[in-house]
Amino acid sequence: NDQIGIPQALSLTTKTITFWTNIAGLKSYNVVYEDSANKYAGFSSGGGLNVGYANSAGTANLIFGFNGVTSSSELGQWHFYAIVYDIGASSAIVSLYKDGNLFNSVTKSDTVVANSLTSIGARNSGSNAFNGAIDDFRIFDRVLTQSEIQGIYSS
Repeated sequence: NDQIGIPQALSLTTKTITFWTNIAGLKSYNVVYEDSANKYAGFSSGGGLNVGYANSAGTANLIFGFNGVTSSSELGQWHFYAIVYDIGASSAIVSLYKDGNLFNSVTKSDTVVANSLTSIGARNSGSNAFNGAIDDFRIFDRVLTQSEIQGIYSS
C-alpha cells in the first residue's frame, strides 16, 4: 500500500492527490487544498480547475489550468478527481482525471519545488472556503496509472 499519511506527504513533488467533491456553487477561488507557499488547487467561477505550484527560484507562480472541468449543471453531484504531479528535473506535467478518465495534461518547462500541504477546503488564512463538500482526500507518493485511478473511482 503506497498511500501515505500527511507527515510524509508534506514535501513531495511527484505525487497523486485524489478526492471526491460535491460543489454547491461555483465561485472564484473555491479552494480544495493549499500548500505552505500559498499555491492552491481550486475551482473557478467559470468551472475550471486551477492547480498552482512554485518554481525553485521562488519567482514564478506556475498555474496548470484545466478549463471546463465542471459546470453549473453538475452542482450538487459527486465527482471524483485525481491530480497527478509528474515532476522532472526541468519540467512538470500535471494531469487531471475526472471520474476515472483523463481530462487533460499540462506541461510547464520549469523546475518546481515541493511545499508542505497545509490546508484542505480553504486557503491557509481560512478564506475562500470550498463551497460544498470534499470527501476521501488521499495523497500517494507516486504517479498513479489511469488503471489505478479508475480502480479508486470504481471502489
